[in-house]
Amino acid sequence: MDLDIRPYDGVGPLKLGMGIDAVRFALRSHVESFTKTPDSERPADAFDDLGMHVHYDRDGICEAIELASPAAPALHGRPLVGIPFSEVRDWLSSLDETLELEDEGLTASGLGIGVYAPDALEDSNAPVESVIVFRRNYYDAS
Repeated sequence: MDLDIRPYDGVGPLKLGMGIDAVRFALRSHVESFTKTPDSERPADAFDDLGMHVHYDRDGICEAIELASPAAPALHGRPLVGIPFSEVRDWLSSLDETLELEDEGLTASGLGIGVYAPDALEDSNAPVESVIVFRRNYYDAS
């Protein structure tokens, strides 16, 4: 499945702003619903065989898409998952001057992308484990 990231729009066949039924139809894969934390009010769908979690707002509208192996998301044709964090960090910082480094990755708000690399503090060459594509103001509402 082509998983090219379109900043603030979507990834692959998914568009931010789609409803739950439209997401499930587009992916046509086994799905399990869950909540991220016990007190979370917003649902999410796990498509584990695709390496994808889709997060919805309270109205059931897609607001973020998380991708991990076996998914192979790419931005402008460049893969992100499994690539050394330092390489992804340097490239994304050339595309987004608002990029913010965090303990376990980074957030590129100008691109609507976050990168998770839990070992990046100890080893900048640690691989990126997952990527999140999110709607505008996603973290402001969290």
